[in-house]
Amino acid sequence: MRTIGLLPLILTLLCLAGATESAEDSWIDIKGGDGVQYIVKEKGDCSSYVVQDDDIVFISHAGYLVDTRQQFDGNGDAFLKVKIGQGSIIKGMETGIKGQCVGETRIVRMPPHTAFDDPLKRFKSKPVPIGSTVEYHITVHGVQRPGTLHYYWVIMVEQGGVPGLIFLLIVLLACYGIYDSFSKSSRKTKSKRR
Repeated sequence: MRTIGLLPLILTLLCLAGATESAEDSWIDIKGGDGVQYIVKEKGDCSSYVVQDDDIVFISHAGYLVDTRQQFDGNGDAFLKVKIGQGSIIKGMETGIKGQCVGETRIVRMPPHTAFDDPLKRFKSKPVPIGSTVEYHITVHGVQRPGTLHYYWVIMVEQGGVPGLIFLLIVLLACYGIYDSFSKSSRKTKSKRR
C-alpha cells in the first residue's frame, strides 16, 4: 500500500528531472567553438544575411555571470558595431554571433577560456572574477557584407573621414562626367545617321 502512495511522488520527481534535462539539451554546441553554446531566444530573418567572417554587424548585448545572474556588461539602446573575425570582442562572443540572422536573439554561454580568461586578450581589469563562465544575450540588428556599396561606404567614412568623402565625391562626379559625355556623343552619332 505504501508503494502505491510513493508512486505519484516518484513520477513527479522523474518529470522534473526530465524537464531539467530537456532544458540543458536545448543548448546547441558550436562545432569548433571551444565549448561555446547558444540557445535561440527569438528567431530572426535569415533570408538576407547570416553572419559570417568579415561582416560588419550591429548588435545589442547584455553580459551576465552564470553563477549569480548578475549583469556586468551591456550597451543599452546603442548598437555596438563589430567586424567579425578581427578579434575586437571576446572570442566566445564572436563565435556565438557567427551564423546568427538579422533580428535573431541568442543567449551565448562561454567558458572562461573563451571569455575573460582568454590568454590572448589583455584586459586592464576583468569585469568578472577569474574562472567565470558568462552568458551574453545578443541580438543582431544589421549586417553589412563585403562587396556591397553600403559596406565600402561605411569603411570609407570611418577610415577616410572628410578627405575620404571628398575623394569619393570626386570619383562619383568623374564617373558621371564620363557617362554624360559618352551618352551625348552617342546621341550625336545617332542624329547624324538620320
